[in-house]
Amino acid sequence: MVCRERLVQRTGGGAGLRRPGGFSAPGSGGGIADGGGAVAGASGAVGPVQRLLTGDSSGPRRAPGAFARASGAGAALRLWAAGLAVVGLLAARSAAGVGFVEDFVTDPIASGRWTVLEGDPGRFQYDAGARTLTAHYDTGLPTARLARPLGASVTQNGWARVTVEFEIRSAGFYADPNGFAQIAFGLINRTRTGPDRSSLTANAYDVLNVDYFPNISEQWGGPSLCPTIITSDPGTGFWDAVKYEWGSETLLDDDGESPLPLDVRLTAHLDYAVAGGVGRAVLRVAQNGMSLPINLVGKGNPPGTGGTDGDPTTIVTTIEGDAFRVDAFGLLLWNDSWAVGSSVIADVVFYGVSVDVRPPADMDRDGDVDLADFNSFQACFNGPNRPPKSDCAGQADFDGDGDVDLADFGAFQDCFNGPNRAPGAGCS
Repeated sequence: MVCRERLVQRTGGGAGLRRPGGFSAPGSGGGIADGGGAVAGASGAVGPVQRLLTGDSSGPRRAPGAFARASGAGAALRLWAAGLAVVGLLAARSAAGVGFVEDFVTDPIASGRWTVLEGDPGRFQYDAGARTLTAHYDTGLPTARLARPLGASVTQNGWARVTVEFEIRSAGFYADPNGFAQIAFGLINRTRTGPDRSSLTANAYDVLNVDYFPNISEQWGGPSLCPTIITSDPGTGFWDAVKYEWGSETLLDDDGESPLPLDVRLTAHLDYAVAGGVGRAVLRVAQNGMSLPINLVGKGNPPGTGGTDGDPTTIVTTIEGDAFRVDAFGLLLWNDSWAVGSSVIADVVFYGVSVDVRPPADMDRDGDVDLADFNSFQACFNGPNRPPKSDCAGQADFDGDGDVDLADFGAFQDCFNGPNRAPGAGCS
């Protein structure tokens, strides 16, 4: 097997690593080159990248190319560390994830930061004096969605933190006790997330959002609050893609719980991360900095234990073996196609939105992809068609095929950009 060493150090200028065949990182003025491009030749010679990944500290085995002539994994690591030192000196800004902070100081639509994907633009009203954006939710109207791009895609293997400051106004508020529909906002895919969230042929795939169903009825119970994950199209119908915990984990009707208060400024915190191959979306809602008791009785637990994670201030949705990809934040004014008339009507004032997303390769979630992340990746690397190493503490199976191999290393390389710098431009 012949594998190309694809490690590229993006410095924005200065030393770098070159791809096989002499391709160098943009702006690099030299550095480590591999003209031959082989990690292992037909004779089975093993290159230093493979030894570096597997932790093999044995002496060098000859393979074509200048990089292969380095003195084993230790030398390769020293060369890499030297390149990283240059990056550290050149870095001019602190590490930060991809995303945005929206404070509505200027009109988000007129400025072009936000785009109406479909529906009536008049349902989104900007108040320059108050620096707020009000969305008119009415599930009897056609779907309307307003979105702002993240600047990157986040998959089921990534990490995301969404914070939204909002207020549900009591004026004109209506929640039909015979209906079931939501006030929704969160992460979507501008291409894959369609406008139909409720019919038998719904198409609103690839969603990670907050759903608040304010309806209270004998039939449904309620109200309900949940972090909802809608995966990519599984090929078996939309409703197989919808993931959230129905019942005690999401209902706000136990003693000590209550509907979300009206005319009160609230903050929703939605976090998504992966551990042990399981993706977890965790929702908190705070008032005046204090988390509300939204899950005093949760799934599979006796009263007072706080649901699946034992925390009475969180609601959790998990996925395992499912995929999604989101690339924007959206205010989601869904139509309820089942209802005659409106199931929910509400004016919701948004004071601010912040989204911070990190690629899977940023394994320590510090905003960059550097040697610390590589060390974590190395601890997981075990080659194709084998499970990750037993001491793997992160999620390094970036392509979700059950192993951590050179394909995953290729994805890591696309993100690598050194300390205190945003991940590489090709990172996803």
